Amino acid sequence: MILNRLNKFRSGLFALADQGVVSVTNAAAGLLIIQFGEKVEYGVYALLFSAILLIQGVQMALVISPYTTGINQSDDRYSHRVRVAGLSVLFAVVTMVLSNGIYVLASAISGFEFSVGSMLCFALAVFGIVLREALRAISYADKAAESAFRNNAVFSILVAFCLGLFSLVGNIGSDAVLLAFGVAGLLSALPKLLAIGEFSTRYIDDCCRYFMELFKTGRWALKGAVLTWFNTNSYNYIVTIFFGTLVVADIAASRLFWMPVGLVIAGWGSIFRPYVSGWYKAKSTVNTKKLILVSAIVGLICAIVYEFVIQHLYTVLSELGFMSEYQNLSLYLWLWGTFFLFSFLRSAVGAALMVSERGYKLLSNVAVVGLVILVISTMFIGYMEASFVLFILIAIELVQLMVSIFYMRKFV
Repeated sequence: MILNRLNKFRSGLFALADQGVVSVTNAAAGLLIIQFGEKVEYGVYALLFSAILLIQGVQMALVISPYTTGINQSDDRYSHRVRVAGLSVLFAVVTMVLSNGIYVLASAISGFEFSVGSMLCFALAVFGIVLREALRAISYADKAAESAFRNNAVFSILVAFCLGLFSLVGNIGSDAVLLAFGVAGLLSALPKLLAIGEFSTRYIDDCCRYFMELFKTGRWALKGAVLTWFNTNSYNYIVTIFFGTLVVADIAASRLFWMPVGLVIAGWGSIFRPYVSGWYKAKSTVNTKKLILVSAIVGLICAIVYEFVIQHLYTVLSELGFMSEYQNLSLYLWLWGTFFLFSFLRSAVGAALMVSERGYKLLSNVAVVGLVILVISTMFIGYMEASFVLFILIAIELVQLMVSIFYMRKFV
């Protein structure tokens, strides 16, 4: 019992370290654009990165979550691991191609100048990040957070190397950051996925068969993932339409301070789901309830402390002359803090439902509730300040949390 708890604690530490590495990398990349690029360029980067979050959400719904559930309820773990590695490579190729259409749409909505070079950088970033997330999912499904940490450490080192190299030949902007993400993901994740998977002449057919196996539960998660993205990340496009790209840059810059928390939410879910899936199979719900309660208490304490830390950090950075184009972000910082607290709690409760097809159906209903609030609220955005968009996001998260708790109590 003691050894088991120590292993869980050790796994948790590596998961936090893993999220820390990814968080620092993403935050540093954003800060480089803020400091050395034009403000409008950071607004464009925010639009494109939110699109990457949509692709990651689809990947999580169709591949990662069903795979995590399936492998932890199956006696043939090897077969699942081999097939998901092959499927992930194919998924990365498909999303890389589709990302070109996303880039064109983002360009049309925001009005930023279309560039073939920028589109290719964005497509490669999608490819690399999807590969990275696939390799991370395999590690967490095996409850090997240490392996996930090592993989992402290599990814981050490669990103830093690429950005350092790019700085010698030109300015660091959104294209350079996206290209660095793509190259780092390609070099750090693709070789390992190719080593895990089997790529025979029946590769495409095997991938399609396994995808359809995962799709039985993933189809419900897909609906929830897309609707959740609209509820929590489409604000960049909404703000662009009503207030312009420069305001997007302000809101995105304030969210950048909270990026570590957003990544911790994702990482905590990666640890949470394999254990919850196993407890569900063993028909044990006590541990799940305890884990949700601990998540709520720790999340509240950390959110309050972190809020005061970043408010002080923002003040210091402003006084030192950094982020000179990004003023009056304090209100945005408080609003993002409230949003991420509710988001963290909802993710913990939602993970308790992601153990069967019925649970995925319930989660998709939660996302529909959020979309209804978003659609109704959007009608009034034109008459409000830009901060009203964040109040909408908070309201969506709060209502979705309440509905999730209602479903979780009946389900767990």
